[in-house]
Amino acid sequence: VNPSCFAFWKFKIPPKVKFFLWKLEHQVLPTKVLLASRLHNLNFSPHCPWCSTQEETVRHLFWECVLAEWCWNEVCSMWGISRSSRIQMDFSINNLFGLIKDDEIKEAWQIVASATLWSIWIFRNDYVFNNRKQIKEDVLSILRIRLHKWMEVNGSLSENQRNLFNVN
Repeated sequence: VNPSCFAFWKFKIPPKVKFFLWKLEHQVLPTKVLLASRLHNLNFSPHCPWCSTQEETVRHLFWECVLAEWCWNEVCSMWGISRSSRIQMDFSINNLFGLIKDDEIKEAWQIVASATLWSIWIFRNDYVFNNRKQIKEDVLSILRIRLHKWMEVNGSLSENQRNLFNVN
């Protein structure tokens, strides 16, 4: 196991998010595919509730689903990460945290990536359990606010970065 994939335990983020990241890294997050494999006789659909186009695996939910694409396109454009480098990457927390190599901003990026993953999970669960499917503009607005708050709490929001989070 690569020790850098456990860096999130040191982040100033809510403990429940650290535990969420641990579940994500260990492939035990209760996605539809995981639940369907455990609920054989209950006619449980493994399809993604958000897009209904594929089975809801960890990779699909956090990397390929339209919800994930909205979020990652927004975040990666803020950070100057090309869409092609994101698409070519094999999804894992370690690979995601490693997209930014510069030591001065790497921790801030890791917090942003953690907040983005958490946001995708929250939007998905709000739809699954409360039947509230957010529109793209609301998803991105809420994501920007969450990113801003988390970076502010961590003291990793520079004056230049504040302009990235203007919410209209």
